[in-house]
Amino acid sequence: MSSSKAEMQAAETGARLSGIAIVAILLGILVLIGVAIYVSFPATNNHFSALIAIGILGLVVSVLAVLLQAASRDPSMARAASAGSFWFGVAVLLGAGLVAPDGAFSGSACPASGSAGAACQITFGSIRIVYLIVVLLIVVAGLLYMRWQLQGRARDAAQESHRAAWRAKSGVQVGTPGAGSPNDPRTNPP
Repeated sequence: MSSSKAEMQAAETGARLSGIAIVAILLGILVLIGVAIYVSFPATNNHFSALIAIGILGLVVSVLAVLLQAASRDPSMARAASAGSFWFGVAVLLGAGLVAPDGAFSGSACPASGSAGAACQITFGSIRIVYLIVVLLIVVAGLLYMRWQLQGRARDAAQESHRAAWRAKSGVQVGTPGAGSPNDPRTNPP
């Protein structure tokens, strides 16, 4: 096995390990903070608040994973962590909104009868609808971001194939990482 193949395999292994480390750190942070949030809200309505906080935490970790893609040599793991925590956060937020107990959005339970009870139920229903619309807008934004990211990766792959074709056609040789190319005028002047 040539030294360049061994170097490439070592680089791929290092990139894979750095990606796995990022995912493990993000997952650990998400689990520890999520458990701490859920335990710190003991009452029934407070569990609803805890689920909202955990859902928002999932979205924040998703944004963190997007930012950590730049720190990883293999961003595919960070992309997977970003997508996973995003959909986790959305699922928790959507589920919490759909099964929220009465009074969760208004802060207290509505009276059982009278005009105050009816007004409270209308307000509760309206706030729940607005909440669910906001969550669905977050879903749409996430889908648009993922589509944009996939288009960017496809564009990069097409650009790299054009570069490889140009290199093959023009005879340009690519050197090892960190070393100058034999065709680079800075390292091999004419």
